Amino acid sequence: MLGFIGLSPIAVTRFSPVKTSTAEKREQWLAEASTLGENDARRYLPAPSPALMS
Repeated sequence: MLGFIGLSPIAVTRFSPVKTSTAEKREQWLAEASTLGENDARRYLPAPSPALMS
């Protein structure tokens, strides 16, 4: 999707089939997507500066 600026996917996670999924399964998918996003943020974003925390 962002290949035109030199970025490529590291991994792909698919959640399907959505149409026939249960509410419980969708909640599991949301929890997994949240965890994946948090992990990526920790991995790729710099830690906040201590000076900014006070």
